[in-house]
Formats: sequence, C-alpha cells, structure tokens
Amino acid sequence: MLSANQEQIFNDFGFIVLRKIFDQKEISIINSEFNSGLNIAEKSMSRAHIRKQLNWSNLKPEYPFLSALLEDDRFTSIAKQILGDDYIGSYSNSNSFSSKVTEWHPD
Repeated sequence: MLSANQEQIFNDFGFIVLRKIFDQKEISIINSEFNSGLNIAEKSMSRAHIRKQLNWSNLKPEYPFLSALLEDDRFTSIAKQILGDDYIGSYSNSNSFSSKVTEWHPD
C-alpha cells in the first residue's frame, strides 16, 4: 500500500517510484525473461522509428514471472488504492531502445 505521502505524489505527478519492490532473485528472473524476449525480438522484427525500438508482450507462457506481475498483490493493492477495485490490468510489454533519441510520447 502507498503511504499518504506517496499517494499525494502520485496524484500530483502521475507516477510513483517503488523502490526495493523486488528481491535479488526476482530481479535475476526478470532479467532472464527480458533477455529471452529480447533475443526472440531481435531475430523476428526490425527496430522501429527514430527510437530504434523493439517491443514485445510479456503475456506469454515463456515469461511466467513477468506475466504474473499483473496479478501480484504488490501491484494490485496499489492499483486498487489508486484506481478502485474495478481496475483491469490489460497488458505488460517489454521495450528495447538502441537510439540516442527518444521522441516525446504521452505515456
């Protein structure tokens, strides 16, 4: 759960930094699943636009830890606190950029 101060920061700025939410083992799993997805993406698609971006879904059986995060209480409790009980986690993507330029985008 967010503290009152964290919730106010979210309300003011539209995002919140969550430090130390993953332990070292989980970070290793995240890195492994990301690198697996990156290897597949580099073989199957071209880097797009000025950002030279690759983008792929984490909601695949190959990425069980990443795909499960949409239902992980560490995130769902915060989402419910901010958005209410009727929120829906709809997607989870990974991105890789290889350009020095990132154009403005609203998300």
